[in-house]
Amino acid sequence: MARDGGSGAIGSGSGTPSIGRRRMVSPSFESSFDFVPVPRRRQLIERLLSYAGRVVIGVFNEEREARSLEDKVSSWGFAVSGRSEREHPHPRLAYRAFWINSTD
Repeated sequence: MARDGGSGAIGSGSGTPSIGRRRMVSPSFESSFDFVPVPRRRQLIERLLSYAGRVVIGVFNEEREARSLEDKVSSWGFAVSGRSEREHPHPRLAYRAFWINSTD
């Protein structure tokens, strides 16, 4: 049975689209690459940007001195629009996220 009263879409029942319990305030999509095969990751970003104004990648752990995932995504031709970082309990790691805005 659909959660929104029968239309087949997952929603909050209030007419505002939501993912789980969080309401979508702006057209954005959060993604983690852990569940996407490596050869299809670029294609995923392209597809998500065709639907949303912003794609947020993260939160993930990464060595403080490296920005490996951000560098990889940038090498595919995507401009990173912003980033966030916070302390990790391990001194060599950081929690990170970054986002890409649609150019449309």
